[in-house]
Amino acid sequence: APPLKDDPKYAKYLKMIKSGVPKPAVAHKMKGDGLDPAALDADPNVPFGSAASAAVAPKAPKKAKKRRKRLHWQAVDQSQLGGDSIWLSQDSEVQNLDLKLDDFEMLFVQSNATQ
Repeated sequence: APPLKDDPKYAKYLKMIKSGVPKPAVAHKMKGDGLDPAALDADPNVPFGSAASAAVAPKAPKKAKKRRKRLHWQAVDQSQLGGDSIWLSQDSEVQNLDLKLDDFEMLFVQSNATQ
């Protein structure tokens, strides 16, 4: 492997340092390009690591968080509940309900437009 100063993969970044670009900015660019920014601190007259150690694994994109709607309610007296209320049902009836996750998300998760 060629010395770091002669390595074409790192030539661009070493030139950036020489021209006065701040080291953290160059390191950030190197990470984005999949290279190890530790090369900036290495001796430029010796080869920098092996090809396997020089590559930095790209980060996986973050999973979008689903923001839930804020819910507030007051307890209702049982005498006010109608005969067809789920709250008056027996436990076995409630367990056999066909619940769909998409329906719950539609009701209880904020869409991006309403955030």
